[in-house]
Amino acid sequence: MKWIYAKLCKLERVICTICLCGCVVSLFSGAVMRIIGFPLLYSTDIALFLFAWCIFLGVGAAYRDDRLVYVNVFIDKVPPHMRRRISALSYLLIGLFLGVMLLFGIQLCINSRARSWPSIPWLSYSWVTMSVPVGCLSLLVSTAIKFYKRVIRGEEEVKSDYTSEL
Repeated sequence: MKWIYAKLCKLERVICTICLCGCVVSLFSGAVMRIIGFPLLYSTDIALFLFAWCIFLGVGAAYRDDRLVYVNVFIDKVPPHMRRRISALSYLLIGLFLGVMLLFGIQLCINSRARSWPSIPWLSYSWVTMSVPVGCLSLLVSTAIKFYKRVIRGEEEVKSDYTSEL
């Protein structure tokens, strides 16, 4: 199971990288073609599509590797025995929020299946809105793993490079 999860995480990173590169290429080629006099009407729509997927997959990868910015000034001042409870509450709230986002994202995806892009009529808008539930599902799995490791098993929390002196 860990092997499958590791492969899915690697696939997520690869897709995120491809989406970011595709977004840059799409915007750059659209700008160049506009200067030449042959504008690509669909370049910004494709860039928006790829950027949405890049955002939701990228945040999953960053969250999994503890690369997101968080403020630990207040947590550093809390006694160690309370940090575990605060972590449990934080992960439960994050999980609840992601669960709600997952449900509403699926509903949004279903509701937008008939909508199409103005410049790309053959592409349903559901493909963009699908990035929300896919990204939230990835984050929900990562949150469950973090909750298990850090709250139930009691592994050490993330240490920051900066120790506050307030």
